[in-house]
Amino acid sequence: MNVYQVLRILFARGWVVLGLLLLTVGATATVSYLLQPTYTASAALVIEPRLTDVTGQVPLSAPAMAQTYIATQIDVIRSQRVATRVVERLGIDKSASASAQFVEATGGTGSISAYFADLLVKRLDVKPSRESAVVTLTFSAADPQFAAQAANAFADAYMDIAVELRNAPARQNAGWFGEQIKALRADLERAQSRLSAFQQRNGIVANDERLDVENLRLAELSQQLVIAQSQRADSRAREMNGDPSVESVPEVASSPILQALRADYSRSVSKLREAEQTLGAAHPTLRQRVAEVRSIERRINEELLSSALSVASTNRAVTQRTSEIDGAVRAQKERVLEIKRQRDEMAVLQREAESAQRVYDLALQRFAQTSLESQTTQTNSYLLARAAPPSLPSSPRVKLNLILSAVLGTILGVGAALLMEMLDRRVRAASDLSIGASLPVFGVLPPARSRRMLGRRIQLPVLPAARPEAA
Repeated sequence: MNVYQVLRILFARGWVVLGLLLLTVGATATVSYLLQPTYTASAALVIEPRLTDVTGQVPLSAPAMAQTYIATQIDVIRSQRVATRVVERLGIDKSASASAQFVEATGGTGSISAYFADLLVKRLDVKPSRESAVVTLTFSAADPQFAAQAANAFADAYMDIAVELRNAPARQNAGWFGEQIKALRADLERAQSRLSAFQQRNGIVANDERLDVENLRLAELSQQLVIAQSQRADSRAREMNGDPSVESVPEVASSPILQALRADYSRSVSKLREAEQTLGAAHPTLRQRVAEVRSIERRINEELLSSALSVASTNRAVTQRTSEIDGAVRAQKERVLEIKRQRDEMAVLQREAESAQRVYDLALQRFAQTSLESQTTQTNSYLLARAAPPSLPSSPRVKLNLILSAVLGTILGVGAALLMEMLDRRVRAASDLSIGASLPVFGVLPPARSRRMLGRRIQLPVLPAARPEAA
């Protein structure tokens, strides 16, 4: 079937095509005018994909995370919680007509807010922009004023819910930190009490310098002990050398009195030797010289004895002093070690108190931060444009519907004409005989009207043999 044949068929069955076209267009026009008009109002929100808090803003760098964030916010906008808030904002749950509609539809079972929230969500359409953070909220209703109010109510309810969703974790964290702060404060007070009690018990002040003083005292005692031990070692060395003579003691040998007596003794002995050579044994001068020598010897022995007693006393004093200093050094060492032990124990208590203080300060800082976050009213969403009541309905679109119905009616008419032609096949041109019946065509008679017009002008010869062949 070629185009010429199709055109012949459509021309022959033009009434079918025209009838279906008019029927489709008429039905569409009737339905369009009978349908209740629907108005659509749009509000625009800017939802920035970032995490914000009272301390600053941290943008979401990954595009996938930003898209996920936008998709999450769209789900929040279409959520039951936001829709319920819209019902409360619009006062639908308090309307008598809405209550009657709810009772008629559900028999009074369930929640009227949830019922109308589902109905509102069905009329809401949320579309994000492809390359921006703008999200468009469109709401369709029979009343243009209600459509605008509902769209704006969804935008306002979403921003309120966004603030609540953001503040809810902060409030929970603030409550948890508040409980923790009580326990941490108790730990800090116990640590500080232990430290203060230890300082009072041991007489330790904040800037305790006792250890430095005791170390200096220990150094002085150690030096005195070294000197005393050296003196004692010298005395023991003389005893170990087998020289118990008092004259071997340096202090005695260097005595001025003993040196003077020994000088006098030497002179007296010299005079005695001279007198023995010139005088007799009974001579008074010789006897006087002998008496002088003996007197000087007696004085030297007395001085040696006195020096010996002094040296012995000095040795005993040195030994006793050495023992006393040694005991003092030991006591001082124990004192220094005790102070160090106290300082170490106090350092442990101080570290415990400082650690408890740091933990308490951090918890207090986090508590203050979460408290501020729980009270903030800022969100990542901003109302870009509020919805205005539309002046023209969004549906039905009469012109578009008529155009589409004309196209559809034409297609249905052409299809019906072709289908009727296939069910009732007729010869409409000479080519149908040559193609369909495979018969040769010798001639084509014009239509009856054309033959009459031609017969008036030209006398056509009649061929006898032509009639049977044409038949």
